[in-house]
This record gives sequence, structure tokens and C-alpha cells, in this order.
Amino acid sequence: MTGELASLENITREHLLHTKWLIAPSHRVGHQWIEALIRSGQAVVNLHPTTVLRLALDIVGFELAKEGLTL
Repeated sequence: MTGELASLENITREHLLHTKWLIAPSHRVGHQWIEALIRSGQAVVNLHPTTVLRLALDIVGFELAKEGLTL
């Protein structure tokens, strides 16, 4: 993951105060990646781990509920 970690470091450095979503296979993996960034000395302000499913539900969940639909 060293190449991906370097890319993530660049993004968090360039967009320090912006909200950032880290899409990971699971929340646990996302937190592990964030911990690796912190151990390397990179600040991770407003970096939130999520999964593809959770992100999709956050985006369309209200509309699904309003229509009485479920996933």
C-alpha cells in the first residue's frame, strides 16, 4: 500500500481542511489506513472512512425511505 499511502498523503496535504471520504473495503481497513497516515506524520483533518455501500446509502437513503423502498 505504499504507493496508495503516498497518494493519500498528497491528497490530505493539498486539501487539509476540506471534507474527504476514504472509500475502503471495510471501516476497519479504512481506520488502519488512516492510522498508517498518522504514524507517517501526516495530518488527517476531516478524513472520514466509509465503504461503497455506506456512501451509496448516505446519498440515496433518504429518497429510498421517502418512497418506502429498501435496499
